[in-house]
Amino acid sequence: MARYWASVRHKHKIPKVIKVDIELPKEQVLDMTTKESRAFFHEFRKQLLQGEIKRRKRNIIVNDRQDLDGKIYNAISKAKGYKLILADTYTFQDEERDY
Repeated sequence: MARYWASVRHKHKIPKVIKVDIELPKEQVLDMTTKESRAFFHEFRKQLLQGEIKRRKRNIIVNDRQDLDGKIYNAISKAKGYKLILADTYTFQDEERDY
């Protein structure tokens, strides 16, 4: 799928795909594909936004919601010691490329 996406995204270039096998202890991986982890993320996000920002009057500068979520992931990783976050991704197929 990565090779196909690269060939569509970069039509006049030769696609190159790098495969990486990462080995980490399970406790250093936050698996966001589970219901429990998603609930944890949203609770952490709520506490961070209500606590850090409102109580301490701190601003988080973000470009959009995805940027905010990325900063939340960074805060979770720092607070809990995660080295890798496993999350669902989606690659558009041919019929969806115009959106």
